[in-house]
Amino acid sequence: MKISKVTQNSIAEQLEIREGDDLVSVNGVDIIDIIDYNYEIANDTLRMRLLDGAGEPYEAYVEKEEHEDIGLEFVHDGFDQKTVCRNKCLFCFVDQLPKGMRKTLYFKDDDWRMSFLMGSYITLTNLTQQDIARIIKYKTSPLYVSVHASDDAVRTRLLGAPAAKSTMDIIKLFAENEIKMHTQIVLCPGINDGQVLEKTIEDLYGLFPAILSVAVVPVGLTQYSKIGAVLRPVEEADARSAIALVERMQHKCLDETGSRFVFAADEMYIKARADLPGCEEYEDFPQIENGVGMVVKFLHETKSALREYSAEKSNGAAVAVATGVDFYPYMQSLCDAIHAQYGSKVRVYPIENRFFGETVTVTGLLTGRDIINQLKNVIGEDILLLSGSCFKEDEDIMLDDIDVPTVEAELGVKCSIVHNDGYHFVQQFIDR
Repeated sequence: MKISKVTQNSIAEQLEIREGDDLVSVNGVDIIDIIDYNYEIANDTLRMRLLDGAGEPYEAYVEKEEHEDIGLEFVHDGFDQKTVCRNKCLFCFVDQLPKGMRKTLYFKDDDWRMSFLMGSYITLTNLTQQDIARIIKYKTSPLYVSVHASDDAVRTRLLGAPAAKSTMDIIKLFAENEIKMHTQIVLCPGINDGQVLEKTIEDLYGLFPAILSVAVVPVGLTQYSKIGAVLRPVEEADARSAIALVERMQHKCLDETGSRFVFAADEMYIKARADLPGCEEYEDFPQIENGVGMVVKFLHETKSALREYSAEKSNGAAVAVATGVDFYPYMQSLCDAIHAQYGSKVRVYPIENRFFGETVTVTGLLTGRDIINQLKNVIGEDILLLSGSCFKEDEDIMLDDIDVPTVEAELGVKCSIVHNDGYHFVQQFIDR
């Protein structure tokens, strides 16, 4: 790994390691990426092999405190060659994307390192023996694993990969080696629901506490899906049945372990037309990035913020809020409360997902073009609030490559990206 910076007065500077040198190995272990580096550099004795700027090898030795940093930064994290998913999952969202979107959206990532660092889900079917050995050696936890079914035949059908037969064996191997995992089940009606779903949850529960949690989420199908004859969307009856099973298992797990263990996604409750659970029922929100408890947490935070900011005054702005169809009733209720408390002028616009199709109803998959097309010549407010879940991380670009300045220019209104945080949301309406 090429060194980009040597911290002044650091151990590395004292060893005369220089910017532009390459770190090859530490204590005989080849440094493939930043995970190798962080693990090996934690030792109190280091024998480092490097190449200088001219490609000449040299070694550096040091004794230090355990976990003490030595002051090196690198040009990249070593993840330039990510693991490409070779599965042919029936419900793969990437395969359901239209043409013409940014290239990065078509990349099928199944890299365990990203799972560990970023919380992305992996199937375990694309792991090499070296990957498995590194995960066990480094005790890399937690990992986020897509299981879908513990039955080999069902899982193989869903993932479209013969290697799916070994998924539960790998999960058990990881559990034996104290690797912690959060898991998910994408519910596909008629395939992995009913008895298959019940057995999957029970099999995963049998590996608790190595398996930390299970999320049951409804399959997402866009209008570009070519598998309509095989898969259908989760309907109200499907959702109600899945929730009943999940809640029954929650009671059992809570009595036996103190944790509910398995959770249904917010979208499942919305599809079932059922009341959302209380905030405390999500415990520490172990799978919030998977849409499990995100709505409940936002509602709870917004109501708490209204109580905390009860003495504040409206900033006087007329505010528009764009939201997905699923969240519209909840957002409207919150904005009614904001209007009642501050007298703020606020209007909520439910945006239909014409880009992906009417079966896609969550806010996070809204596109800039849908927002523009549905609000043009309609919106009359001073500012438009857009959910941060619609945007690429740390950027103002939406799924269809439309950015905030484009939305502002086409609608003639100032836009503000709001975090998935109820306090940040309420702050958009008050004079602070």
